[in-house]
Amino acid sequence: MHVLLVEDTVTDALLLQDAFERYAPDTICTHVRDLTDAVHVLRDGTSVFDMAIVDLGLPDSVGTDVITAIRQYVPTLPLVVLTGADSFQAASLQGGAQAYFVKTTIDDQHFIEELFRLRNAA
Repeated sequence: MHVLLVEDTVTDALLLQDAFERYAPDTICTHVRDLTDAVHVLRDGTSVFDMAIVDLGLPDSVGTDVITAIRQYVPTLPLVVLTGADSFQAASLQGGAQAYFVKTTIDDQHFIEELFRLRNAA
């Protein structure tokens, strides 16, 4: 699986990359720190992603605007929100996210298993 990780907090990105290495070592994780870089990578088209994992608190975009912008470039890409608060959950799911997770409440192994389940369901 090739995942686009859109996360501005380096520590959080490293923790997630470590979880992939432990529970899904064949996964390729491309990390960008803001929406501008994510859009650039998606528009570039040189990488094909199986899924995007996005934070909703980025330096250049906040809330469901992140989902809307990514959907403009890849409307069918499975999109999972992994963010620090649950305040955007309903709007995110209505806006096209397949799942919504709050960083402080996830278990790494369960999260990775859920990502594979979502990908296989797509």
